Amino acid sequence: MKLKQKLIIEQKTIEFCKEVDHLILTEENKRIYNAFVYRRAKPYKFEIIDKYDNTIRFVLCTNKLDDGVLHIMLKHYQGAVGNVNAYEILNFCDVIRNGEINANDNSITYTLKRNGQTYKLIVALKRSKAGTNILKSFYSDRK
Repeated sequence: MKLKQKLIIEQKTIEFCKEVDHLILTEENKRIYNAFVYRRAKPYKFEIIDKYDNTIRFVLCTNKLDDGVLHIMLKHYQGAVGNVNAYEILNFCDVIRNGEINANDNSITYTLKRNGQTYKLIVALKRSKAGTNILKSFYSDRK
C-alpha cells in the first residue's frame, strides 16, 4: 500500500473513531467497529439471516484495498458528510436483514431504501482462498 493511501486511511480512521465516540454500540456494532479501527490480517466472520430467511455468511477483510474495510474507508467514507457515515457503517448488517436481494453467479447485492437514501451492500461469492464469501463494498447514493 502506498504511503499516501496509508495516511488517508489513518486520518479517516481517526474521524471514524470521533464520529462513533458518543454512540452506544451493540455487540454486532462493536465487531464492525473493531474491524474498521483495529485492522488485522485475519478477517472478521459474520452470519446474518436476511428477510427471505437466507443465511448469509461472509468475511469482512481488513487488509485488502479492493475488499471490505480498506475499500469502504478509501472510496466511500469521508466522515459525517461522506457517501456513508460511521453510524451507517456500524449498521450495515441491517441492509442485509431488511434489503431487497439481487444475486448472480458472482455476488449478492442487498439494496435498502431508508430516509430518502438508497444503501447497497455487495457480498462477493466465494472469492477467498478458504472458499468463503467476502463483503466487497457498502455505499449509498448520497452525493
